[in-house]
Amino acid sequence: MDNKLEFPTQDDSMVISPKENAQLEDQELIPLKAKRTPWYIKQANKLNTYLGDDKKRKMGLKYALLVILLFFLLLFAVNKFSSGGKKHVFYNTVSNYIPNVKTWTHPFFDIQFENPTPYHDIKKPKTSQEDYIPMLHMACHLYSKDHLNIIIRDAEKQRYELPHEAPFPFPKDVKSVLPEESDFLMTFEFNPFNIIIKRKSTGEAIFRLTDRFVFTNLYMEISFMIPTEEIYGLGERVSPLQFKSGTYTIYTVDRIGQIDHGRPGFNTQGHHSMYLNKELSGFYHINLIKNISPQEVIIKERKVTWKAIAGVYDFHFFLGNSAEDVTQKYHTYVGGWTMPAFWHMGYQQSKWWGYKNLTHMESIIGNFSKFDLPLDVIWSDLDIYHGDQNFRFDNQRFPFAETKEMLQKHKKRWITVMQAYIPNQRDNPAWQHGEEILDLTIKNGITNAPLIGRAFSGNMYFIDFLHPKAKDFWKSMLEYMDNQLPISGIWLDANELTNLMRSWENSMDLFMQDVEKHKYYKLPFYPGNENFYNGGIIEIDSLHYGGVEEINVRSLTCFHQSLQTYEYLKSRNDTYFPFVLSRGNMFGMGQFSFHFVPDVTSSWELMRGSLGPVFTYQIFGMPMIGADVCGFVGWEPTTAELCARWHQLSVFYAFARNHHAPLLP
Repeated sequence: MDNKLEFPTQDDSMVISPKENAQLEDQELIPLKAKRTPWYIKQANKLNTYLGDDKKRKMGLKYALLVILLFFLLLFAVNKFSSGGKKHVFYNTVSNYIPNVKTWTHPFFDIQFENPTPYHDIKKPKTSQEDYIPMLHMACHLYSKDHLNIIIRDAEKQRYELPHEAPFPFPKDVKSVLPEESDFLMTFEFNPFNIIIKRKSTGEAIFRLTDRFVFTNLYMEISFMIPTEEIYGLGERVSPLQFKSGTYTIYTVDRIGQIDHGRPGFNTQGHHSMYLNKELSGFYHINLIKNISPQEVIIKERKVTWKAIAGVYDFHFFLGNSAEDVTQKYHTYVGGWTMPAFWHMGYQQSKWWGYKNLTHMESIIGNFSKFDLPLDVIWSDLDIYHGDQNFRFDNQRFPFAETKEMLQKHKKRWITVMQAYIPNQRDNPAWQHGEEILDLTIKNGITNAPLIGRAFSGNMYFIDFLHPKAKDFWKSMLEYMDNQLPISGIWLDANELTNLMRSWENSMDLFMQDVEKHKYYKLPFYPGNENFYNGGIIEIDSLHYGGVEEINVRSLTCFHQSLQTYEYLKSRNDTYFPFVLSRGNMFGMGQFSFHFVPDVTSSWELMRGSLGPVFTYQIFGMPMIGADVCGFVGWEPTTAELCARWHQLSVFYAFARNHHAPLLP
């Protein structure tokens, strides 16, 4: 088998200049070290000695024929082992979201090979021998001339992958594309191991492996070079639009009032494991790493190091002539975004535990009318609920009939908050379904019993939105609430998932009980440099429907919850453009939800910092976004000048909501 495979040959009609190419080559790092020369290659090299000696020519010819025969037998065996006797077929099924669409393509390259990094070469972080994966499988697909997909998996055991079908991102209307018809030039080398992807029309390398390739059960790392340092994406974080050298963490988690300057552990509520990069030619490309386990990205000039703790390497490369061109192609793949109604883009007023009762809420609305200020939507936070309990509106402070009448009188839309849990209190409306609802909850990774968490209302159970019956339960609860008060839209909060067990003294002991017995309490690597069991997220060994562990599907709760909420609102006759605002989010969620820059504090720094994520989410395909006007919370009170300037800035937010809160303790 050849050591170097190239698909297809390069077209020299449009190639970057030698000077530019030299700049690239001068900065390339040393690739993975070569393996020892195989014994059969050494023996074949000795043929020159035998054939050059007249006395041994006859014996040498026989020996040569034997070596050639052995070589072809070995080649046949390697090819048979690599293919596994069959080709993998990649396909997508018809979905409710894109009817009459069926896409499929065969991989143009499908091979199994030895893990190029031996176990003894994995120095840091050290993984166990049991976690080492000896054989890998790589499949390459061309969905169009501008879309290349490379998937590297464990060849022997199945690992979690996002389904390659709607509603998740998948290629639309795929037609058979031959490598020579694409603008990709891919080179795969066995010894030393390397993958190089070039834009064929310019000859510029957009992806080149360098000095690290690790694939183990609980730790994955890959290093590669990109054309320039101009890189965008890597969400979510409050940071400048263009990234500088630094370390950037990616997984959904609740954090308050911080700006990421390239330090681990400053990620927030979104998971968008992609980047947009400008090439030397002036063209752009996007690379989506379709993996939703916790990750970390290290940028050092043009070198990118990507680390993850689960899943597979699933790269999707998109080529474009401009940033707008390639972004449109990416948006098509992830499903685009839902259109907002006109009233969605109006001014919206909210308060964190700020409305004491209906009279107080109406007075706020009256002040807007008194001073002739625009107001389209009034919001309710947890103060709308009895005891802060999900699903249970407070009929004493907000009488249902009077609240409906007030909203109709002032002609205002109303949006309420909801969270992804079932309260423990048995008088909560959710328990009208009986104890069977516990089957629809996320399970404890040690006991397999319903996982107990903590919210502001007290102990609770997390809804497993991956469970096929969770959709009917969630719909029934939305209908129950909708019949009591006229819901115009829904705000999904704390669906990262957030767990407050460590925040209350009376629940700390329960959380810490047997914490070291959890399966992933000790990992080779923690994105963000903090043990997950010390933070405010649910245990990552928690079990979803079918035994799927939280470590693999960290961002899927917010995805499914948003989708099911969108479907319910869409099914109502009065809702053509549903309003779903989700704090937790990931790539592909723009199809059915909006987002807000989470929990910015009342400061000039955070007001200015909100612009970075607002612009970045246009790349992600979630354009309906804005930050809380005047800041959400703060350690110092906001000022009139800051609030005035923030209102001026909010004119340019697609989503403009004031959600200012009391001071933090």
